[in-house]
Amino acid sequence: MNINKTRKEELIKMDYGELQSTEEYKHYVQNYIYNKSKLINEIEYILNRSYEDNEAPLKWDDVTNQTYYRWEDIKTDLEEEIINDDERTKEEIINLKQELNELILNEDINDLENWAINNLLTSEFSDYEEQQEIYQWFIMDERIINQLEERGEPTLESKYWGRTCFGQALEMDEVIIEIFKEWFLNLYGVVEE
Repeated sequence: MNINKTRKEELIKMDYGELQSTEEYKHYVQNYIYNKSKLINEIEYILNRSYEDNEAPLKWDDVTNQTYYRWEDIKTDLEEEIINDDERTKEEIINLKQELNELILNEDINDLENWAINNLLTSEFSDYEEQQEIYQWFIMDERIINQLEERGEPTLESKYWGRTCFGQALEMDEVIIEIFKEWFLNLYGVVEE
């Protein structure tokens, strides 16, 4: 199979409006989004019943990526705390800021909390915690679910996607476009005809 690298590069560079009208994007949306997805209205009901029924098959605690952190705010506040500590040397400040940057990139709140405690920083990370509001649940292809989960989208049982926007077609969702550009094109490429 020959891959048309030039066309692939063109698609990756296209903006939102241009991309939607291409045959490649239409093919992806039809075959990987619409043919493999289905809106499931009962998920929300079942999840809400789990508050009263411990035997409910789905629980809110099982939803991945429902909580996220405002990483830039955490970074700003911790940097300020590091800089304003008069007992730290310039070298210590530089090293701590480098470590902080690496931890922020990893987005692991547990590692960051341990690091902050070890370095006598006092930030309370629950103050930076946000809940994503889920408007719709879709059953999705496992490959797409994995990509959604990697991008911080709420998922449930590696089968359901908790969509956090509403009022537009799935193919207009920024995360669906991102998956096409970053995952689908790199995995499958564009076949020359």
